[in-house]
Amino acid sequence: MKRSFKLFSLYLFAVLLWGCLPHEKLTGRVIDTTGPVPEAAVLGMVWIEDADKARPELDVNGLKSEEIDAALDKDMKDRGLPVAYARTFADKDGWFTLDNFHFSAGTNKAVKAMKQPKITRVTMWAFQRGYRKQAVTMFPKPGKKELPDATMLLVKPANWEDLYVENTVNSLTENYMLKGYSKEFGATKAEKSWIFEYTRANEQQAYDTSDIKSDKKLEELCGHDYSDIIVSTAGIQRNPDHEKCGELLKRIGAVHEVKELWIGHSNTKQDPLAAAKEVVKQALNTLPTEASEPKEYEAMILTGLEDAGKTQSNDAMRNGLSDQTWQDEAKLLYGKGDKAAAYKALGYALYWQLPAEIQQGILTAQLTLIAVPGIKDTAAGFYLLMTKPLTAQLPGGDDGNHKDKSKAEVKESTGTGKDTPLAKLDRELKQTKSTATAAVLIYRIANTIPETDTDVATLGQLMDNYPAQGQKAALKIKAPKLVKAVIKELDRQHGRLQAVRAKGKNAKTDKDQQDGFNSYTNSQALIQSLGNLRNTEAIPVLRTYLEDVDLAQPASIALGQLGDDASLNTMLGSIEKNKNVDLSGYGNKAFVKIIQELDKPGLSNERKMALINQIKGSRSPERKKALKELALHHTDEDVKTRSSQALLNAMFINPEDGDSDFLYEWLPKAVNDLDAGWALTALRIHFPDKDRPLEKRFIPVLIEILSKSEYFSSRSEAAQLLASCKIKEALPYLKKCISEDEDYAVRMNCIGAYYKLTGEVLPIFHPDDIKEFEKDLARPHLIEFYGKRPDSDPDKKFHLLRIKALKEYKRSQEQVKK
Repeated sequence: MKRSFKLFSLYLFAVLLWGCLPHEKLTGRVIDTTGPVPEAAVLGMVWIEDADKARPELDVNGLKSEEIDAALDKDMKDRGLPVAYARTFADKDGWFTLDNFHFSAGTNKAVKAMKQPKITRVTMWAFQRGYRKQAVTMFPKPGKKELPDATMLLVKPANWEDLYVENTVNSLTENYMLKGYSKEFGATKAEKSWIFEYTRANEQQAYDTSDIKSDKKLEELCGHDYSDIIVSTAGIQRNPDHEKCGELLKRIGAVHEVKELWIGHSNTKQDPLAAAKEVVKQALNTLPTEASEPKEYEAMILTGLEDAGKTQSNDAMRNGLSDQTWQDEAKLLYGKGDKAAAYKALGYALYWQLPAEIQQGILTAQLTLIAVPGIKDTAAGFYLLMTKPLTAQLPGGDDGNHKDKSKAEVKESTGTGKDTPLAKLDRELKQTKSTATAAVLIYRIANTIPETDTDVATLGQLMDNYPAQGQKAALKIKAPKLVKAVIKELDRQHGRLQAVRAKGKNAKTDKDQQDGFNSYTNSQALIQSLGNLRNTEAIPVLRTYLEDVDLAQPASIALGQLGDDASLNTMLGSIEKNKNVDLSGYGNKAFVKIIQELDKPGLSNERKMALINQIKGSRSPERKKALKELALHHTDEDVKTRSSQALLNAMFINPEDGDSDFLYEWLPKAVNDLDAGWALTALRIHFPDKDRPLEKRFIPVLIEILSKSEYFSSRSEAAQLLASCKIKEALPYLKKCISEDEDYAVRMNCIGAYYKLTGEVLPIFHPDDIKEFEKDLARPHLIEFYGKRPDSDPDKKFHLLRIKALKEYKRSQEQVKK
């Protein structure tokens, strides 16, 4: 039960009036920040112990969140039986009552044997679609029989990852879920169906809203999902708004696989390692006679499997290639003659090949059916790879895509007298029938460097099926002499893309979409490779791709890298018609021409905006200087705004002492210009610490922004900057802000800034803040939260000073009335 002990986020109390067996009730309400959450599910888990033998309340003072989780888990195990479960649903106003407690035969007998049974611990969970599930643990105070109603606060997930992590199918195998919703403890199929649908709906929502674009780590973990592709006569591309997580799509399928088991009360959780071992044993039992050696070393394989399971990562979204290093280790050990150690390493690899559901203890017939063939092929393939020539046919037969050839024939097929690393890798990939071995080889494609024309052609074929790895290899091509081979492969990939486009609306099959997208991204990589080669033979070909709406952008950058001035002038002349081009490859040469064009009279708005879009940041000091001039003095507001944004980027990557002079000119605009609010961010970055303190000339500007800016975000930022830079001159203005600013968030920031500067909280309040603060002070969870924190805690000090300030304020108001 790994749930944070978040008393600050909910108020949990209960009415407890127990007899020999509990028959009374726990009552409360489920809410969110806007009001009641109707029809939420509530699960209660109650420990009952004999009064004179009961364990004391768990003391969590001073523990961190993760330490509290571990302490709660240990406390639960130490208390042991008996435990009762209760379930219910909130009504339309969020109210719920838990008054029907269910005991197993063993727990019922244990309670009846007690002289003075009492509740010593209560843990509750609340569930609703679209929310994170919430949990809390409390320990009823001795001697208290009546407590206020419980209020459970559900929160929306921060993002799709947050929702997914909280609501995976694996959560159905948590012990409290399996028992709380078991037949033994009285759960109905209707209750179980609701929980199943809750889990499925939240996983679906996480998938629908998932977005891995521009995040390389998420792209690697999730894998690309090609179900959200735009295919039209204009081209093929991923959804420009976002790209979904492919791994989540697989997980949604896993939810459906356990539906029948969950609702039918037949999915008792297995030990994860036992489930994994069962699958591997089944696979080893099906090995053919000619590859039976792994079965002889079953004990060592299972030992490696068990070790891997004990050290596995908790990451819910793995990329599935974690077995790579272990297979390499197994091959190395086998080659040294240590078969036992080799098969133990193979056990590690097999564990990582198992579906994540099996690693979590979910074992269904469908999952077994999926997993066994792959495990079998990996084990047999490993043995045959170690004991037979590389040309031997591995289990599974010929797939029709290649024929086994002698070494001489394979070498001849490369078209050169040299067996290059890429040619060797391609040969091994064609020969293997093991899924796991193939995964390792595919992974290696990215680290190869094509050396010959034949290599480039071979890489092109690999890119059709393994685009991500193939594209990385394409960008490693170094020899300018390979330009013609790269052009030839680019034309082939573009032809494949055109074939998908030609289907128009009929290009809706998964295969069409994936083939088209692969060809599109492969073409992009090959165009980039042509730019990197710096061979001007590519210029005429790249010019033709300027007419392709999807490939104009990489082609224009590549032409810039090749220094094609004629194309620069052509693109500038029609930039409003071809907005997909990117002139950044030309560096400052293009930037100068863009500014000259912008200054020409009679410029249409469409052309102006297309030119402005080409203004970008750069590490170049000359570019940075020019951007400063544009941001401050250009007569066109759109040019100034765009240049300011580009300059901020340039300041991030190339900070200089001279930046402060520009900031001093730029900052005053933040008083009445929201776009100039970027200046506050730049100021924070430029004066980050004691080594470069804020210059005094900025102080009156920041105070003016705090006092007069039209935008609450600018006022808040100014208050925080003044505090972090320890500007005492700001105190009178912060004091005025506390009682007079029209925005609640700004007032709170000013209170915090004043406290940070002085260690004091003033007894002054805005009229609207008094009522809100008094409500906070009456909230039981805040009383308990601050009550358990040490007096040295900064948050507690601030809270107590606010209480003191409120009392002083009220006292002064009473005196005024008298």
